[in-house]
Amino acid sequence: VSGQFTITEAMEKIVFACGGIGITAARSNIKWNLDSHSNIDLILLYGNRDSNNIAFKDELEHISEENFKIFHILSDPEESWDGPKGFINAEFISSSVLDLAERIWFISGPPGMVKAIKNILTTVLNVPEGKIKTENYVGY
Repeated sequence: VSGQFTITEAMEKIVFACGGIGITAARSNIKWNLDSHSNIDLILLYGNRDSNNIAFKDELEHISEENFKIFHILSDPEESWDGPKGFINAEFISSSVLDLAERIWFISGPPGMVKAIKNILTTVLNVPEGKIKTENYVGY
């Protein structure tokens, strides 16, 4: 597997920040990491409209382990949702990822979301731009 959205063993700490179907690129990397028994520390920040729109929900929850943590946030959740509400913003990022400047960031999803998260990381949370990789998903 190669390309800008590919993880390598040299990357020790990674965050995937995904919205909607943007999870597809992250999913293949997460599966590779777990299948190869890599020691890469992975965090997934996954934003969706509601719990019915969480792609691969059962699979992701099933593979969550010590070196792979998932944090969901929903913008229009059901009344029964007791997790974070809203969008992937500075508060959600900083409360979910304590060592954010040490990590490589992969952001994928709708172009507006990708741009907003990259801007938050570089201007608010002081993550160096060189540690951020992006992939836009259009056609929503």
